[in-house]
Amino acid sequence: MLKNYLKIALRSLLRHRGTSFINIVGLAVGIACCLLILLYVHDELSYDRYNQDATRIYRIAKDFVNDDGSALPDATTPAALGPAIQKNIPEVEHVTRVFPSWGGKTLIEYGEKKFLEERVFRVDSSFFDVFTVPFLQGSAATAFKEVNSVIITQSTAKKYFGSEDPLHKVLRTDRGNAMVTGVIKDVPEQAHMHYDFLLPIQRGIDQNWGQYNWYTYVKLKPNARIATVVAKVQQIYKQNDKNPRTGSSPPHSPTSICVPISNGRSNPTAISSMSSPLASSASSSSPSPASIISICPRPNRRFAPRK
Repeated sequence: MLKNYLKIALRSLLRHRGTSFINIVGLAVGIACCLLILLYVHDELSYDRYNQDATRIYRIAKDFVNDDGSALPDATTPAALGPAIQKNIPEVEHVTRVFPSWGGKTLIEYGEKKFLEERVFRVDSSFFDVFTVPFLQGSAATAFKEVNSVIITQSTAKKYFGSEDPLHKVLRTDRGNAMVTGVIKDVPEQAHMHYDFLLPIQRGIDQNWGQYNWYTYVKLKPNARIATVVAKVQQIYKQNDKNPRTGSSPPHSPTSICVPISNGRSNPTAISSMSSPLASSASSSSPSPASIISICPRPNRRFAPRK
């Protein structure tokens, strides 16, 4: 019986060649488009999902406000905001700051090997409490025990040291020597920031409210209410951030919350190498410090925070 059905179907196809061709091609194109859409959506929603407790990790975002009242979306924050959040908001479990290379290159040497590296980040030791960073050698507890420590990725270790054990080897840089205290797995492709070197943040910046060069991430405690945390971040900012021209806090607009991470692509693109956001605001008509503080879920797409 099945053989008869196949014969009938084949005869029908041959009898109506034009219609059959259109139907078959249309079906094939439709299936291909559906598969491509599914692959795209899966790729979008997979960003940063490798992190444990990914749904509790948020990024602080805000808007600069110009003199004419127009808003300039951005996600850079002052260095002092992170410590202030950790100290004053009990709903926050961990805070970490990230300082990317901002398009600059660092000369790094080992033996006769020399490379100009762009993906050199400075982070807090709490970076390993917020993000999931698997260590192959060393540990998060001792990673930044020394001020001249550096953590490198697995591929970077192979690039500089080959088959040698990289642990405790010293890399020469144009900013001083750094000792390798840990080797981590390469950053997954589905991550919004990619780095090859992690250095500890320099000391003496925890009271600096004037420079917007940092990205601040928070990991909330389970069941913490987002609205409560947003309001407290807003209050901290209002109390500490002053307009350098007037010495007073800028007028604050309503707080905003960005699209949840489960909704797909967030508004930023990749922290890797980019020019400093301060370069565009260094003129005499530069915008006032941020008037809107929002907590934005960690983006699941490569990004250059909200810009």
